[in-house]
Amino acid sequence: MANLKLFFSVFCLILLSFFKVNSKELMCEVDSSKLIKHEYVDLGLPSGTLWATMNIGAFSLEDDGDFFSWGEVRSKKIYSLSNYMLGKGDDNDEESLTPTKYNDDPKYSVVDSLYTLSTDDDAAFVEWGTEWRMPTYADFLELIKNCKWKWKKINGNYGYKVKAKNGNWIFLPAAGLRYNDQHDYRDESFYWTSTLYEKNSQAARLLYFNSKIKEMMAANRCSGCTIRPVRIDKAK
Repeated sequence: MANLKLFFSVFCLILLSFFKVNSKELMCEVDSSKLIKHEYVDLGLPSGTLWATMNIGAFSLEDDGDFFSWGEVRSKKIYSLSNYMLGKGDDNDEESLTPTKYNDDPKYSVVDSLYTLSTDDDAAFVEWGTEWRMPTYADFLELIKNCKWKWKKINGNYGYKVKAKNGNWIFLPAAGLRYNDQHDYRDESFYWTSTLYEKNSQAARLLYFNSKIKEMMAANRCSGCTIRPVRIDKAK
């Protein structure tokens, strides 16, 4: 009987250890970004849009965060025409991109006349959850029009402190741009919108800024840029 009790005790310990190991493995398979409660700021904007306090992938206000090609929902090491998921092109020719989605130009085989990213291609929606989305071209214009922008340094990183009339503010760090395997323009920044460039389907709209200017521009869709998510306060 003593041997049977010993065997049963050892068996239980082994079973418990197995459960703990597999529980850890199961937790690793869960996307931790969706378990984090991402903070946001009410800037009192006319649209009611709420802006996140940090970029996707960032761990602090001044952190660059992750970089994404337009319409892709995962960051990567190389940002090039040849590995872009929504089109293909020659890495030696920046104007060779042939879009396979989000295009209104009949010279390309796929014409869908989609101008705004769907939720499946919206990194904020996929990475952070259904309450979040990437800002549109109009969202950034509203932010520029209704807030005071001041170039500032926080914990060694430069960027703009964007302060609203109600006193609330967000910080947009100058994160630079990734192209191929290079990280360039570190004193400038490029923030994707979810809006296609209406004059050229090879490009998408973004906010560009440096210490002296801020303006809405367009860039090749395969470029690696940062993303600042937004959401709408449904209570309003």
